[in-house]
Amino acid sequence: MAKAQGMNVDNLLGLTKENQALLDKMKASMKAQASQRLLQIVFQSDRDESSSIDSEREINRLIIRLKGVDGIQLDEERFKDELKASGGSLESVLKLVKSLDDDTIPENEKILTVSASQQSQ
Repeated sequence: MAKAQGMNVDNLLGLTKENQALLDKMKASMKAQASQRLLQIVFQSDRDESSSIDSEREINRLIIRLKGVDGIQLDEERFKDELKASGGSLESVLKLVKSLDDDTIPENEKILTVSASQQSQ
C-alpha cells in the first residue's frame, strides 16, 4: 500500500508540474495578446498622428479604450500622470505596454496589468 501511495504522490507531483507549465504558457499567451491589442489601441488613439497622446481628448479616448479591454487593469491616475510627465510621447506609452512582460516590476507598481480573467479578443 505504501508503494501505491508513493506512486500516486509521484504521479500527482508530475501532473502538478505539467499543469504549472501549461498555466505559464497560457499566461504568456494572454500577455502577448493583450500587448498586441493595447498597441492597436494606442496607435488608434493618436488621432492627429503626431506620435504623441497629448491632448486631453486623446488621453481620455485612450483611457476609455483601455478600460474596455477585457482583463486589462489600469491605474487611471498614474497612467495620466505618466502621460503628462512624458509629454504624451508614444514611446512612454509603449514602455507601459511593454511593462506587462517585465516580471522584475512588482504587480502593485505596474500601471497596466493583465488579470487571469482576460479572454480572447
